[in-house]
Amino acid sequence: MELLKTHTIIWVLTLLLSGCAGQDISQYEGNRPIFDLFNYFTGKTYGWGIVQDRRGVLLRQFEVTIEGSFDDSGNLVLDEDFLFNDGEKQKRIWTISRLDQSSYSGRAGDVIGQADGRSAGNALNWKYYLAL
Repeated sequence: MELLKTHTIIWVLTLLLSGCAGQDISQYEGNRPIFDLFNYFTGKTYGWGIVQDRRGVLLRQFEVTIEGSFDDSGNLVLDEDFLFNDGEKQKRIWTISRLDQSSYSGRAGDVIGQADGRSAGNALNWKYYLAL
C-alpha cells in the first residue's frame, strides 16, 4: 500500500491531491470573504481536479460531485462521487467535526487516521494520508 500525503487549499479548488507541503495558512488571515467550510459545502457542490506525482507530472484528472449534509451530532458529512478521466469511479464519505472557529478534524474510509484542517481568511489547509 502506498501512502500519499495530501494538502488542499479550497480557494484553489484542487480539492484533494495538491502538493503544498509546509503551507503557512496564516498568510491568508486578512483575505475576504472568510471561508466557512460548513456553509460552503452544505448542499450540492461540483469540483474538478488533478492528481500529480511528487515531481508535478499529471497522472489523472477528475470531476467530483459532493453532497453536504449534517448528522445528528452536527458534524458535516460529505458524500463525494469521483469520475476520473480513465473511467474509474470512486466514492468517499467524510465526517468532519468543527473543533473551534478555525480548526477541523475529519475521517473517511480510505483515509489513514484523522485528517486535520485549519482555516484562515478565505483559505483552508487540509492534511491527511490517503490509502492508494
